[in-house]
Amino acid sequence: MVVHIDPTKFNRTCPRCQATVHGADAQTCPRCSGSMIPACVACGYDLAGLPREGQCPECGTSVAMSYAPDLLENRSLLFLTQLRSGLTLVIWGTLAQLLLGLGVFTLAIVMSSGALPRARSFAWHSGMSLLIQVLVFGLSLLVLFGWWRITTPDPARVGTDLDVKPRQVIRIAVVLQATAALASLIAGSIVLSAPTLAAGIADVATALGWVSDLAWIVQFFAAMLYIQWLARRIPDTKLYTDARRFMWLGPVLYTVGALCIGLGPLVALILYLIMLFVLRRHLTTILLRLGAL
Repeated sequence: MVVHIDPTKFNRTCPRCQATVHGADAQTCPRCSGSMIPACVACGYDLAGLPREGQCPECGTSVAMSYAPDLLENRSLLFLTQLRSGLTLVIWGTLAQLLLGLGVFTLAIVMSSGALPRARSFAWHSGMSLLIQVLVFGLSLLVLFGWWRITTPDPARVGTDLDVKPRQVIRIAVVLQATAALASLIAGSIVLSAPTLAAGIADVATALGWVSDLAWIVQFFAAMLYIQWLARRIPDTKLYTDARRFMWLGPVLYTVGALCIGLGPLVALILYLIMLFVLRRHLTTILLRLGAL
């Protein structure tokens, strides 16, 4: 359907199909038949029946702001700030995980080479193992909490069919991974304090590992869809294309790339972090323009 645009009238953007619809009083979009009555961008209050020149009775936000095009720069400052802080946690938490992995790998090589004295007590080895497990657990929670903030609901979409589904999937995956990580830490602590239980605990740890890995895989694909959704609202065509391509390129690098050159997972991690850096830079620019930073 071709939507007629009358330049003499106020134009709005349909939040569902992005069609331009003229008239402030349009109830539905002529292209997709979706509702054109928005919710407040700040608190999610239903603005049906309120004049565009008025204010939200719940939070006092201008009604006109909620009728603006569905771009991130037109969303609430709290929503944008949470997205940006979540990206910061994920980026730096992931880098810290990488450094920790390199540190543990280096320590293992040094100890196996005999550069350090071999005479170490069982308590020392147990203490080091527990310390590493705690650090891994802490960094995992940091990254997962970052994703929880990144997937903060947009107040203008909560409770509607416009609430993006990948966001909800990511949150479910985050809860599963956090639960599995906590249970794995507890299991590891039990093994260190009671070695006789190691056999039974190992089976539990393996099952928890499978649950966590499956949740991570689901989160990966949902995250790429979610980044595409955010990229459309910036808008950034390149970021959208990169996230869409990475949905198949990432798994290829992690599997085939690891078998062929061994550096595939590292390349995939770098590309993943670059996308998050780009998204965070956009949010920083928007918040600076809005005077929030």
